[in-house]
Amino acid sequence: MQIIHHAKRIYFFPLSEKAIISLENHNQAGVYALICKVSNQFYIGSSVYLGARFLDYMQPAYLAQQVNRPILKALLKYGVNNWIFIVFRNLESRK
Repeated sequence: MQIIHHAKRIYFFPLSEKAIISLENHNQAGVYALICKVSNQFYIGSSVYLGARFLDYMQPAYLAQQVNRPILKALLKYGVNNWIFIVFRNLESRK
């Protein structure tokens, strides 16, 4: 998939890389993508707090509360570990 060639950092197994994801993206703003390994669906987004956004995506309770958002519904359907988390660009650090 062409999108991966532009990645700054790729997390292939988000649940087992949870601590690394949190540490590397703590207080970072940036552009990211999620790609489903099963369906090849993808989502591109941005966040002022990447680390917190990724951690939200790994919490089933958070996902269940937000089922009106298509990406969260898909994360629930396929499971977080069936997604690749990609950081394209970190923007300015947040303090």
